[in-house]
Amino acid sequence: MEKPEELVILNEIGAQVASTLDLDAILAYIMQKVKDVFEAEACSLMLLDDKEQMLRFKVSFGKGAEETKTLSFPADQGLAGWMVQNRQPVLSPNVQEDPRFYGQIDHSTGLVTRSMIGTPLLVKQRVIGVLEAINSLRGAFTPDDVRFLSSVATPVAQAIENARLFTALNQAYADLLQHKQQIEENRNLLQAIFDGIGDALVIVDRDMRVVSANASAAKITGATPEALMGKPYGKVLPGAADVVAEDCPVRRTIASGQNAHRLCKASCGQGVREWEIRTYPLSGESGGAARVVVFGRDVTDQRRMEASVTRTAKLAAVGKLAAGTAHELSNPLTAILGNAMLLHRLLTRDSSAYSLVSTILEAAERSRNILRSLLDYARQDQYVFAPIDVNASLEWSIALLKYSFDETVIQLRRDLPPRLPSINASESHLRTLWTNLLLNAVDAVKARVKAKPGFKGQVEVWSVYVPEDLAVRVAVRDNGTGISAEHMARMFEPFFTTKKPSEGTGLGLYISHTIVEQHGGKIEVESALGQGTTFTVTLPVEGAVDG
Repeated sequence: MEKPEELVILNEIGAQVASTLDLDAILAYIMQKVKDVFEAEACSLMLLDDKEQMLRFKVSFGKGAEETKTLSFPADQGLAGWMVQNRQPVLSPNVQEDPRFYGQIDHSTGLVTRSMIGTPLLVKQRVIGVLEAINSLRGAFTPDDVRFLSSVATPVAQAIENARLFTALNQAYADLLQHKQQIEENRNLLQAIFDGIGDALVIVDRDMRVVSANASAAKITGATPEALMGKPYGKVLPGAADVVAEDCPVRRTIASGQNAHRLCKASCGQGVREWEIRTYPLSGESGGAARVVVFGRDVTDQRRMEASVTRTAKLAAVGKLAAGTAHELSNPLTAILGNAMLLHRLLTRDSSAYSLVSTILEAAERSRNILRSLLDYARQDQYVFAPIDVNASLEWSIALLKYSFDETVIQLRRDLPPRLPSINASESHLRTLWTNLLLNAVDAVKARVKAKPGFKGQVEVWSVYVPEDLAVRVAVRDNGTGISAEHMARMFEPFFTTKKPSEGTGLGLYISHTIVEQHGGKIEVESALGQGTTFTVTLPVEGAVDG
């Protein structure tokens, strides 16, 4: 998971990529960013010539950059060639002793390469080039640098591919107007280019109607590209209809001849999805925007990742503060509790101060329990990892809460298939995690039963192995009261609770989030007010490593 500052840089790069299709401007901006971020003496981007199997320098910054403009070398030579052949990033702390090093480039540029990190540029598992940073001026490159450079490589590769495809698209469209006898051939070329773009893409005329659509756009509606011809574009892209009458990016592009951008939301079978719509003008013979290219991209997962990064950083900071505060309050609280107990013993029940001391004692006991919980879960060295059976830990928690299900007459459904792979985990902490989630489910169902007598409460627990993720996934679903959108944003914060003070401390979900994080997994929640809630926990089979 990227750090918040890294995510900011990636967002800046993504915004730059989306704002223009000028490949040279995009690459110059990104390479300068790479040089600054990694404090490298030099950096370069090479593109792969598939036909000749040569790597050619496209953009370079730093020492020797001018000399690289005319340089190229075979795609199976050097560290760059190794990345092309193996499709893997490289961290070489001592290049001169690396047998893969190709020294001819240093000889031509005058740059002495001491250390290097690099990553291949991949588009649909196809290598199109290599991105490198050379000689860190701050010390040594680290594995985190390699990871971040690989993250940067994704939008770089997509920018190159999109620019190539869009250039081909624009050229094909111009040729279509100039050479009408080649209409059929160019139409096929346009459709092939359209279908090669993973985002939804449509071309609309000045009447806001679709004149062409790619396979991705057709897949969204469940129709064929041909069936979309002539339809209002607001009925093709999710959420676009909501902005047609307000701030429509297509109308803005037609009116100004400039790029436009808009975020919108759309409801579908998977819930509310967030879409990013960007528009680019296609000039006509008489000038102006005769038609408009509309890109639609589902950015829901990206927004969730950003929220997850922000929430994790916030929880880490609040957790450290809470643990430190707990330590500081422990001593004075012990004195308060001890003196309150002493006074309680000395006073008689008919004393006027007896009830006051009892209140102090009760409050002090509750405060001590809260501090103890904070301190318990702030100590990371208590995690002891070993291979365990996830289903066995779930059965333990279910058995522990059997009375809660029976007492409330809640139907418990479980689907725990045998022979799940073991995971490397702390069993006691997993039991705490499942117990917290099950207790929350029971409480939510209880509340709905209380508000609606005769309601049939239900809690479902299931587990499954997800081989493509090498992970075990566990879900706890209830048909209780559900969680409001306002509370969803704060549910993992320590001390946040909607329960009465006597019913909860607000630490259960915070602790659950911490446990999942320590195991290298993730916890997700889906809820609808008045319908129920589903918590989904994904834990890697390899798990965390003790120590």
